[in-house]
Amino acid sequence: PPLSPLAIQLEQALQRFHSEGGRISDFNRIFQCGAPRSWVQRTHVDASRTRAGQRDGLRVTLVTGEELEDLAGSLTYWFDRQGRVERISFQGVTGNPAKLVSFARRSQKMVARGCERDALFVRDGKNGPLHLLHISRSPVVNVKTQYGRYHVTLELNRPGSSLSLASSDVLEG
Repeated sequence: PPLSPLAIQLEQALQRFHSEGGRISDFNRIFQCGAPRSWVQRTHVDASRTRAGQRDGLRVTLVTGEELEDLAGSLTYWFDRQGRVERISFQGVTGNPAKLVSFARRSQKMVARGCERDALFVRDGKNGPLHLLHISRSPVVNVKTQYGRYHVTLELNRPGSSLSLASSDVLEG
C-alpha cells in the first residue's frame, strides 16, 4: 500500500527538524541494544523488574525533556541469558515525532512502509523485520495535551533476533 498522509507529513517534519539543527544524540544513548544490565541499572536507578515468559527485563519511566519532540512513556530493556540488552520496547507519546523518526531513519536504518492510516517505519534483518516504529495520532487533542498528540511504539532488536509477536501483529494489522 502507499504511504499514509501521516507518513508523508512526518517525512516533511523530518526535513524541517534537520534544517533547524535538530539532534538525535540523546536517543542514541537511551536506545542501546547490546548494553549490559549493569549500564541499564546505573542509568535508570528507578527500574523495576519485569518478566515475559523466559525473558527478563527492566522497565523504566522515560521522559526525555519538555520540548514537543521529546518522549514520555514506558521503556523496557529485555535481556538475553548473558545479561545484555536483546530487545528494547518503548510505548508512549510525543508532541512532534520528527526527532524519533530521524533516529529511526538515520541511526536504525528504518524505512517507511505503506500503511493506510498510521505511520510505520521498519528495518528488515536476516530473520524478517528487526525494528519497528509505529506512530498514530491521538484521537483527542487539546491545548493541555499538545505533548501527547502522537502515540508511538518503538521496538529495537539485536541483529539475529526478530520482532515480538505484538510488533509483528502491528505489521500485519
